Amino acid sequence: MRIAVGLQIAALALASLAVIWGVFAAWSVAFPGLGGDWAGVGVLAAWLVNLPIGLLTLGIGLIVRKGSARLRRLSIATSLVALSIPIIASLIWRHLH
Repeated sequence: MRIAVGLQIAALALASLAVIWGVFAAWSVAFPGLGGDWAGVGVLAAWLVNLPIGLLTLGIGLIVRKGSARLRRLSIATSLVALSIPIIASLIWRHLH
C-alpha cells in the first residue's frame, strides 16, 4: 500500500511539472516574441516532454489500484491535461503560422 501511494504521489508530481512545462511551451507558441521563427520549438518541447510523462502517469494511474482512490483520480486527470497541452500548442501554432 505504501509503495502504491508513493508511486501515485511521484506520478502526480511528475505530471504537474509536465503541465507547468507544457503551459510555458504553449505560451511561447502563442506569444513568440521578436524571433517568431522559434515558435515551433515550443511545440516540439511540449511534445517531447508531455507525451512520455503523460503516458507514464496515465499508466501508473490506471495500473496502480491499491493506493489512494483520490490520488488515482487526480493523477489520471493531471495526465490527461498533460497529454492535451501538446495538442493545444500544435493547434495554436497551426492557427498562427
